[in-house]
Amino acid sequence: MSPFRTALLAALGLSLAHAASAATITFGNLTGANEDPFASYIEGGFTVTKTQGGVFKGFLFGNAVPSLFFGPGFGSATSTLTITGGQFTLAAFDYAANNGSMGYQLIGSLDGNQVLNTTGNFASTSGFATFSYGSAVLDTLAFIFTPAGTSGNIDNISLSVAETVPEPTSLALLGAGLVGLAARRRSRIA
Repeated sequence: MSPFRTALLAALGLSLAHAASAATITFGNLTGANEDPFASYIEGGFTVTKTQGGVFKGFLFGNAVPSLFFGPGFGSATSTLTITGGQFTLAAFDYAANNGSMGYQLIGSLDGNQVLNTTGNFASTSGFATFSYGSAVLDTLAFIFTPAGTSGNIDNISLSVAETVPEPTSLALLGAGLVGLAARRRSRIA
């Protein structure tokens, strides 16, 4: 195979190697019993860690079971969960605000710099609802929940793994190399 064709196939392969993928943290492999304290969990290359308040494993209520739950009915007014594990964007998560509303704050960072800080309030739900959100690229995301009712739940955290995009200089060098190979090939033919 000619060097030009080899370089062209390599460039095509590089351009196709950057497809995005998705991961959903379902808590499907949680172990233990209902109301056991939650510390951390790994799924799909991401780690979910309790960083503040009381967070518990829920094996009686989920979307589908299991889920995590927290709230003043279980000893803590505010609970925080943190997600780490590479670069990602937040697509959505399922939540339940039981017997009252639930305040939330999402704080995200990339390389130690805060790039996301949004707050709001979920109305009381009779089951799970989905909160869809298109965030910036993050490598750390904190969920801070403050239920006004008895408790809140979280389940099915959907993340999109951030694409690796080549920097413009690398693409320019690749393009220049291909032009050089094409020029060399033409000079050989002539």
